[in-house]
Amino acid sequence: MKNGHSGEKPLFRKLVPIIKRYLRTRTDDNAALFVGRQGRLSKRWMQALFTRYTTLADLPLNRRHVHCILHSMATHLLDAGEPIDFVQDHLGHRNIESSFVYARVSDRRRSKAISRLERSREIALPA
Repeated sequence: MKNGHSGEKPLFRKLVPIIKRYLRTRTDDNAALFVGRQGRLSKRWMQALFTRYTTLADLPLNRRHVHCILHSMATHLLDAGEPIDFVQDHLGHRNIESSFVYARVSDRRRSKAISRLERSREIALPA
């Protein structure tokens, strides 16, 4: 699969046959992969859906924009131990500085780092 930023993007292996099956059965080569009742899902339509569901979930107003999905994805990738350059590539950032926004240390990453350091023979710990 391709995106406009950096070419080929890997997919979870389980998704590949599902997408290939869809691509074989579609009749229009220009058909969108994601469609709604009124056709191709546009960026504006996705934002409207996101706003609708975040409103129904009663999320704070500052959390009601689609870009929050990217923030969440980047944070989860970093929490899972993926390096910042992977996050940069995955989000399609040309400049790694754009990815550092997500590199703030989360509680989960901090706990993992402390645990790793406690097990290290290179770190002197109090007796």
